[in-house]
Amino acid sequence: MPVGAVDPKEDDLGPIERALEQLFRLNASRKVLNRRAAAAGVVISQPGFQLLRRIQEDQGLQIGELARLTDMDPAATGRQVAQLVED
Repeated sequence: MPVGAVDPKEDDLGPIERALEQLFRLNASRKVLNRRAAAAGVVISQPGFQLLRRIQEDQGLQIGELARLTDMDPAATGRQVAQLVED
């Protein structure tokens, strides 16, 4: 391939990367989280939602592993899980 030429496969990645970035932003959006919670008829924090989603995907995780997979502090993970169980 000549110097400075763009690989057509790399050029096709741009729209995919932008779509993924938008999905990540939406997932982190409080407004989207509030709409999801209202649709489900529950009140849930953003960390709580992340934990529920991960628990659903990988049932039977220990708190430490759940914390690692969600990039949360193990103590905070334990508190969030306890709050979810209480609610």
